[in-house]
Amino acid sequence: MTRTGDTISIMSDIRTKTSSFGGATVAYFTPSQAETNPPFKVANVHLSFEEALKLHLSLGQLLGKLNGYNRATSAGKNAGAVLRVYFDIHRVVVAEQALRSRKSSSTTFPQDSEQVDGQE
Repeated sequence: MTRTGDTISIMSDIRTKTSSFGGATVAYFTPSQAETNPPFKVANVHLSFEEALKLHLSLGQLLGKLNGYNRATSAGKNAGAVLRVYFDIHRVVVAEQALRSRKSSSTTFPQDSEQVDGQE
């Protein structure tokens, strides 16, 4: 806690998260992975109302942060969001990640890090 004049600032003492902005627990996926051969191209993610609100809040928090970047710079233009879907633990997580280079001619995306974000 820091004191300046008549005001007290506690904001510098608050820890912030760095890896994700939260997420939601998935009720179920359709079709299930076991039902598809070869693996599916599209999956429906079914969320309860409360979990959908968590996901909405997570996206809002990230978008608020991204909105604060200077979009006139290349770093600001490349700032982006990533939705990580973990099928095995039924989680969707929102995180910040720079977009790949716009000049890249490759049609495949680089692999995301294999980190598993913590539960809320």
